[in-house]
Amino acid sequence: MFCCWLKKTRRSLGLTQTALGEAVGAAPATVCMWERGRRVPGPRAAARMDAFFAARGIKMPPPPRQPQQPERERLDTEVRAILEKRRFS
Repeated sequence: MFCCWLKKTRRSLGLTQTALGEAVGAAPATVCMWERGRRVPGPRAAARMDAFFAARGIKMPPPPRQPQQPERERLDTEVRAILEKRRFS
């Protein structure tokens, strides 16, 4: 998984989450969330990380894709429908 690769590679380079974040323009908390798999780097952050690791001779695997927005919109609609039912019951 990308999150495990990121953490292992950062540690092998002797970097803290803060140092990696500064190098790729992300907050340490964001790096932490990437490493835990709670967030996925966006296209710009992924490109900066790829360049950072490439400069050190490390090939970065592609990060997982971001969750699709239509899925969230569908869930929001379902939640609203449930709340409406409860309100009029």
